[in-house]
Parts: sequence; C-alpha cells; structure tokens
Amino acid sequence: MPSIEKQCVLCGESCAGQPRIKNEKGQYAHRACAEAKQAAKAKPEPVDPDLAALGFDDDGFGDMNDLLPDAPSEPQQPAMRAACPSCGNALAQGAVVCMGCGYNTASGKALKTKAKDKAAAGAGTALVSGVAGKAGGASLNIFMPVVGALVAGVIGATVWAAIGFFTGFELGILAWGIGGLVGVGALIGARGDGNLWVGCVAAVIAVGSILGGKYVMVSMFLNDSFTSGIVNAASNGLDDMELEQADASWVQSDMAWTIVEQREADGETIAWPDGIDPYDEEGDGAYWPEDFPKDIQDEVLAEWDALSPSEQQDRIETQQRIYEEFANNLRDAFGGAMMKEGFIATFGIFDLVWLFFALATAYGIGAQED
Repeated sequence: MPSIEKQCVLCGESCAGQPRIKNEKGQYAHRACAEAKQAAKAKPEPVDPDLAALGFDDDGFGDMNDLLPDAPSEPQQPAMRAACPSCGNALAQGAVVCMGCGYNTASGKALKTKAKDKAAAGAGTALVSGVAGKAGGASLNIFMPVVGALVAGVIGATVWAAIGFFTGFELGILAWGIGGLVGVGALIGARGDGNLWVGCVAAVIAVGSILGGKYVMVSMFLNDSFTSGIVNAASNGLDDMELEQADASWVQSDMAWTIVEQREADGETIAWPDGIDPYDEEGDGAYWPEDFPKDIQDEVLAEWDALSPSEQQDRIETQQRIYEEFANNLRDAFGGAMMKEGFIATFGIFDLVWLFFALATAYGIGAQED
C-alpha cells in the first residue's frame, strides 16, 4: 500500500517518521511546530477593540483550524434562475408556472388569466374611484351649501331692494323671508343633509344678504333723487368755476395770497384797502386784483411778467389740476357721507328684531333643528 504524503501545514516539510498531530480534517503538522504555535498564542498580541467587538479575536486554544493559512474564498455566485419560455420573465426557484403570463413549463401551456386580470383591474379601479370619490365628496359637502346660500341670498337681496325702492316702504317680514330662503338654499346645496356647518353658513349669508339689499336700496334712493340733485349741482358749480378761473388771474390770486402769508409770517401787518377784511367769515373775502394792496399787486405782476409764456402756461395747468382734484374729492366725500348717513338712518329697533328672526330661521333650516 503506497504511503500517503504527510506534509506539515505549518512548515511545509514532510511529517513522515516524525512526531506529528492530525486534525479532524486529516491535515498534519509537526508536533514541535504545533507546540511552537501554541506557545506563541500564550502571549497574544493586543487585539483591536473594534475588531474584537466584531468577533475577530483568537480563542487561544490551539485548535488545528487556527493552524491553517487564510485562503481567499471565491464569492458565492447567486443561483441562476430559469427564464419563462413564453414571456422571458425570471421564474421563482422551483416554480413551474410563470406568475407573469401563466405559462406552465411542465405542460407547455399557458393558463387562462384574462378574466382574472380584468377582475383585478376592475377591483383596483373601483378602489381608486372610491377613495377619490370620498375626497371629492368631502369638498362638495363643504362648498355646495355656500353656493346654494349665496344664490338664494342674491335673489333675496334683489327682491328686498326692488320692493323697497319702488314702493318706498321697508317690509320687515321680507327680511325674515330672506332668512328662510337662504336656509333652504344652503340645505339644497347640502343635498338635504343639514348640520351645524350648513346652519352657520345660512345664518351668516342671510345677514349679509339683508344688509346688502338694504344698502343697495338706499343707494338707489339717493342716486335717483336727493344725492343726484345736490351732488350734480355742486359738481356743475365747481366745473363752471374751474372753467372761468383756470387762467392767469386765478394763478395770480394764489401768488398774491402766498405773498400775504409770507409777510404775515414775518410779523408784518398788511394794509388792506378800506372795507376789505379777508378773514371776516361773513364777508366776501379778498378778490384779485382790486382787493389787494397796491404793492402786493405790483409784486405779483412783476413776478408773473418775469416768467416765460411756457412757464406761465405750466402754472395755469398746475392750478387747474389742483382744483379739479379738489372738486372730485369734494364730490366723493359728499356722496359717501350722504350714503353712510342714509344707510344708518334706515335702521331701527324693529330692523334688528327682524334681522334676528332671519338669522335664527336660516340657521334652524340649515341645521335642521326644530
């Protein structure tokens, strides 16, 4: 029987005929080499704490496995997965039927999955539609009562303003009716599902509709009669004044008053002509040029003549713009003040009572409370 080569795994020399040891894998080593290795392990080198924490430290018992040199191991290759002959998709390990197309590799036939696929697609579509429907429904449940109440409020306010304007009377019961109309509109928008939100929407819009209708009615009254007559008359007067005085004499009058103010600021007393007191509230004031002292007239005319024709025209246009702006502001302020006063004057104690009834009715209908 031929001898088997017994080579020391530590020194590489033959162990034949020499004291030796053998591990469970059938590998040999000289006893002297193994003892020397074990003696070296008795004084272990410091182990890196990080490596020790990962378990890369030697136990020091001199197992024969530790005597083997480290050999690089080949990376384990993943097992090749078979491809489906029908669609080419990878088959699961040990699978017979392709989950992609239903092809059976054992029988060579494809399973009929068309009906199932349609059912699954239908179920998915239904799920998505259901989620979208719930989200959209929640938005509509909040928004539609507002739309319904607004439509009813506009109708109610229009009727309220028209009846008040053409009859000349405010009927408080109409305000109550507007509250009921707005409540019904909000409830219709909510598809009959009344709740706290619908009731609050109806109450707020009912109050706004009543106040809006009253404001429109007052505005129609004022524009048709009192306000239009007075404001237009005042506007026409201002326009006529601007057309007559937006010239050199109007600018020269302002220049004269500028000189008067400057002299009085310096402590000088102006020697006004006899009978002229520009600060008398009951008098007519001072008109250019005859009512001003002669020296002021001369100073104004000298300053005016020193201007070029283009500069004089610029002064005239500037004064015209100033007084046109003044006239427009006067018209706006007068009309706005009259509108405010007229709107407030239409309110009385019974208006507040009817307003309360309208608010309570709108809320009760919208919230479906008895």
